[in-house]
Amino acid sequence: MTADAQTMRDLELFESTDGTPGVFALFDYTKTDKGREKLRALILDDLLTLEQVEDRQSTFRFFRDLDGQAPPVHKNQFLFITQYLRSKLPMIRNRSPFHMAVTWLRLSLRHKGTGLFSNMEFLTEGVTLITGFVRALEKFLETIRSADLPREVEELAGRIEESLIPVTAHISRLTPSGGHPFRLLAADRWLRTRGGFYIDTLTDAFALLDAFFSVGATIKRHEMCFPEIIESDKPFFSARGLYHPFLSRPVTQDFQTPRSFLFLTGPNMAGKTTFLKALGISVLLGRAGFPVFARHCRMELFQGLFTSINTEDNIRKGYSYFFSEVHRVKEAGELLQKTNRILFIFDELFKGTNIKDAYDASRMVIGKFILWQRNLFILSSHLIELAEESRENPAIAFYYFDSSVVDGRPLFTYKINEGVSRERLGLLILQNEGIPDLLEPPSSSKE
Repeated sequence: MTADAQTMRDLELFESTDGTPGVFALFDYTKTDKGREKLRALILDDLLTLEQVEDRQSTFRFFRDLDGQAPPVHKNQFLFITQYLRSKLPMIRNRSPFHMAVTWLRLSLRHKGTGLFSNMEFLTEGVTLITGFVRALEKFLETIRSADLPREVEELAGRIEESLIPVTAHISRLTPSGGHPFRLLAADRWLRTRGGFYIDTLTDAFALLDAFFSVGATIKRHEMCFPEIIESDKPFFSARGLYHPFLSRPVTQDFQTPRSFLFLTGPNMAGKTTFLKALGISVLLGRAGFPVFARHCRMELFQGLFTSINTEDNIRKGYSYFFSEVHRVKEAGELLQKTNRILFIFDELFKGTNIKDAYDASRMVIGKFILWQRNLFILSSHLIELAEESRENPAIAFYYFDSSVVDGRPLFTYKINEGVSRERLGLLILQNEGIPDLLEPPSSSKE
């Protein structure tokens, strides 16, 4: 789906704002680097139709139920096979006994640069590991042979089986440890020439299996659901038990979009940004066929996701913070001119200017956004006066995060509610943190 680099950063998809691993890491139980690359590609996959999304969901469900039955191939084995196939070591030119004996002797007497293997030991290890790799894939195919396979899994199994046939034919007479040197040299020549294509196909297929099993393992470890994806005439998202996966003890949200523009209010620290990120993460994952962090979820087939949450100034481009915010709104407008069915999330728009400018600019932007009713807009703001002024607009729905003051300290429920918040806690929070006293100079400094 359409989601630019800032949206990925805002939602902390690959890396959190503090540099720690992002949402992707929660899905990453892969065994191989290539499997991790496949998983990254899956999470960014641009699935265009409802059928494609449902097919991917079926695939992930299948591997969830297969959790623990992945082919026993470890990372070092996978890496060694790759190194072996790219090796430039000599190989036999023909199968005459004399030539094979001489080749074997030369390979046995010469050593690779590491000193850990003779050349012959290196080739033997490569062929042996490929043999074990092939046997593991054969056993996996046997495991799923009688199952009702999703379309994507059936196609993947077909590719694996098709490539296994010629490989098996050339290694069938080898023992687990390689066997007779002449047979091993013959197998080596084929594997590193014509057979390399089939082994590359199998390693690529295993990497995809690795990614699929990784998602299946994630589902077992978190409370998740597969969202129901619908094709709707109006923008739609609903969830029960929605939560942000980074929280150890999250407060879950039950939420549904009644209109195409949502105005969100509430004091700082009440949970607005966390909610916006949780919603954005759900749309991003669900649109790619992934499970989402909720008990139940239903959403339309969004064609894009656009966020403005952690906007920054850009010294190299000479952008102030406010101009960066303006530029982000401009990018949203350019996207609107190209396509629709986009979810737009704006957190505290126009923080980089004075209240009067922020009020006027926000009022203008909202007035334009509500004209694009085939898209979903969610905007959070501290401009309570603007929310109150817009209360009678039938195109806007209002939500807020509640808070109260108990014994002089703010108390947050972290739950979303319908309506507008009028709570102002900024000064109270400063006072509770002891800021006024901290900024008070010593009595001697006042003189």
